[in-house]
Order: sequence, then C-alpha cells, then structure tokens
Amino acid sequence: MNAIISKVVVFCLSLFLILTVIAQINFAMKEQYKTETAILYTATDEISFQGVFVRNETPVTYDGNGVISYPYPDGSKIAKGSPVAVVYGSEADILNESRIEELEAEIDMLRESQDPGTTEVAEPEFISNQITERYKLLAGDISLSDISAVHERKNDLLTLLNIMQIVTGREENYNDRIDLLSSQLETLKASANEPIGTITVDEGGYFVSYVDGYESMLSFDTIDTLTVADIERIIEGNSTPITNGIGKVFEDYRWKMVGVIDNSDGDFIQGANVQLRFGSSPDTVSAQIEELKEIDDPTKSIIIISCSSLNTNLVQHRTERVEMKLADYEGIRVPRKALRFVDGVKGVYTKLGEEVIFKKVDAIYEDEHYVISRKTTDSSFVVMYDDIIIEGVERND
Repeated sequence: MNAIISKVVVFCLSLFLILTVIAQINFAMKEQYKTETAILYTATDEISFQGVFVRNETPVTYDGNGVISYPYPDGSKIAKGSPVAVVYGSEADILNESRIEELEAEIDMLRESQDPGTTEVAEPEFISNQITERYKLLAGDISLSDISAVHERKNDLLTLLNIMQIVTGREENYNDRIDLLSSQLETLKASANEPIGTITVDEGGYFVSYVDGYESMLSFDTIDTLTVADIERIIEGNSTPITNGIGKVFEDYRWKMVGVIDNSDGDFIQGANVQLRFGSSPDTVSAQIEELKEIDDPTKSIIIISCSSLNTNLVQHRTERVEMKLADYEGIRVPRKALRFVDGVKGVYTKLGEEVIFKKVDAIYEDEHYVISRKTTDSSFVVMYDDIIIEGVERND
C-alpha cells in the first residue's frame, strides 16, 4: 500500500513539475509578443503649395481727379452699366458719407430692437439662448478672421442685447438715442458734398477694387503657356501696375489656379476632385484637377485646378498659400511593422487570449509608418480592437 501511495505522490509531483514548466514556457512566449490595439483612423492625402489665381479679367481705369470710393464689397456681382466706384472731391467727403451710413444703420437697428411686434411676444429665455448662440458664432468668426461675417454677427448680437433690455424692463425704449442720432444725421447730411462723378462698367460680371498688372497676361487662354519661371515671377510679385487702374471685372464666378507641386508619389491625377483651404478664407472649396504637366524636374509638376465657387476672400489676392486635400481614408490603423505575408496574402497576426490568429489586411491607404485597412465585419480581416502583434512573430516575406 505504501508503495502505491509513493508512486501516486511521485506521479503528481512529476505532473505538477511538467505543468509548471509548460506554464513558464507559455508565459515566456507570451512576454515575447508586443501588441497594439487596432483603432479606427482617418488619413488624408494632402499637399501645400503657393498657387496663382487665374481669371478672365478686364481692368477698369479712371483718368480724372478726385478720391475713389467703392459702394460694393470685392466680389460683388454687377450688371452692365452699373457704377462700380464713386468719385468724391476729398477724403473728408468720403469719411462724411461713411459716418452717415453708420448712423443710418444704428438708427435702423434701434428701431428694430424696440419694435412692439418683437418685444411684446419675445420670451427672455428664448432671447438669452439666441444671444448665447450668436456669441459663439461671433467668437468662431473672429478665430477664423472672417471680417465680413464678424460685422454681421456683431450687429445681430447688438440687436438681441437691445431687445433683451426692453423685454426685461431695463429699458422702456430707445427714442432718446434715436432722436440724438437723427439730429447728428441731419447735420452731416446738410454739410455733405455730392459726388463729383461715378465710374461704370461696359460689361457685367464680378468687380474687384484692385489691379496688379497681370490682368492681360493671365487668362483661361494663356494658362497652358505658363512656365515654372512665370509662376515663380508672379508669386514674387514682379509686375507693372496698370496706369490709372481702379479695379477690374471678371466675367463669371469660375476661376482657375496654377502652381508647382511635388507629385512624385503620383497621388494626384488629372480629373480628381479635391478640397482646397486658403489662409485668407475659413471656407473649404471644392475643385477639380484639370491638368498635371511634367517638367524637367521629375519630382515636380505644374498643376492647373478649376473651380466654380466664389467668395469675397478668394478675389482679394493674386497668389495664396493653399492646402489641397485629395481624399479622406477611414479604416483600421495597422502599424506597417506588423505586416506579414502568409501564402502570398498580406495580413497581421493577432492575439486572442493565448491564441495567435492570422488576419488579412485590405489596405486602402499606406504611408511609411502604417496602413489603413478597409472597415469590414468579416472576421477574417483585422477589425477594431484586435490586439495586433507587432513584435514576437518572425517575418516570412
């Protein structure tokens, strides 16, 4: 009996020792694996370059005396025969006219603020929410340096604040302020001098209040002839201004841009739709790559972009730094060093508990550090939250 017990004890001790060794080996192997959790990631093909705006432009000139004032903001659409500039005898006359417009605008705002149709039905909570919303929008416009939007938001906010004063009983009305401003307005109008002339245009289109000397050189017909040297010279601003030029008209809202980019990777192709962002505008503009021309430098290309979007900011410069985005790629981020090939199939090893599983990768974007695998519910491909093994599995490719 003692012999049997001894054998059982020896067997159990041996089994325990074997299991301990196996566990240590597994633990050691486990420690060899370094993993990274698969996450959802978005990548972008993007490039930055200095671009030159090209439009079909007609200069507007004025040979007379006086000081020029512009009644419309740059980029305004004007009809044939419309006045695009007003001529005054002096700067003082323009300042006087500007002050008149400011007073008229403030009087209109105060009258709107005390309109019974608004103040008698407005609830303080509703107005308060509107004030908060306008304040946030104004702060956003300021951060984007969108001056025209800031002016509009400011007036909206002031109107709401004035309405709140009446709705909450802090002000009965603004009649005293309106009377004071009206008196000042009448005094200014009495001393105002009439313009000595107006400048009109022979053709309709969009007006801009500056000329830079490139109006005759740059057009849709000549853009294909521009060389790298031409583009660099325009960017440097080496032009001769037009004598007596006071502005220009371009025939429609279409414009093109030409520049030199590094397209050695071939990411950008003719006909591709792109998104453009400019330093002077908060807006993102949709455009299309019209042409890519090879030059002597194999890493560089002349790019021509066409666009049909127009705003005030995009007409105030000839050249601009632009960020061009081709596309966003959203999928599962996979470190490039984790990639392996099994029977010619690209994938990664993943760890599920103590099990190592090979999963395929459907790459939709790659760079030197990682690839993005297409999102899928197919469990044979890498999916979100997989533990991707990046060290500990030998490469076999």
